[in-house]
Amino acid sequence: GMTGAHEVGHQMGMLHDGGGSGGEYYEGIAAYQWGPIMGNYWMGGSWANQLFTWSRGEYSTANNQEDDFRIMTVNESVPYAADDNASGKPLQLRAGGEINPLDNWGQIERNTDNDVFTLSVASAGTLNLRVDPIEYLRMLDVDAVILNASGQQVARSNLSVNRSAEFKNLALAAGSYQIKIQGGAEGTP
Repeated sequence: GMTGAHEVGHQMGMLHDGGGSGGEYYEGIAAYQWGPIMGNYWMGGSWANQLFTWSRGEYSTANNQEDDFRIMTVNESVPYAADDNASGKPLQLRAGGEINPLDNWGQIERNTDNDVFTLSVASAGTLNLRVDPIEYLRMLDVDAVILNASGQQVARSNLSVNRSAEFKNLALAAGSYQIKIQGGAEGTP
């Protein structure tokens, strides 16, 4: 999959993302298990929580600042997927309050997208929720925020060197909430 993405990048005119000790092929940042698709993705092949993304040369030793998204969408006219959750949707609960991923999923179509799920709590309770990316080769680092009816942040999760978000035993008062899911980031490469 990564080889396919890398080679399709070349077909669209992208060059290698280089820098660091990797020369022509940037080896990624092991501490965050991150690397650019147009770099040396083989270096991160054994990382348990690998994350490979299209790049603009955001890391400090980059020798290529071409914007991969711009090349794809503007130069090559490859459109982004349509937003599957443009205005929010209710979180579907099964019997006993189970939150099943088959009923509750979305796609973060671009780096500026977020998906919102709404939840109403009739009486005070406890939320246990894990948000995982669905991709086999991860291209999303999940950042999730829970907001109350006033729009105030109740909780936030972007697990360190992990591509999921998780809320354990989060006490929620009766009321309406939004769970906002977007792409996250960590560290300063």
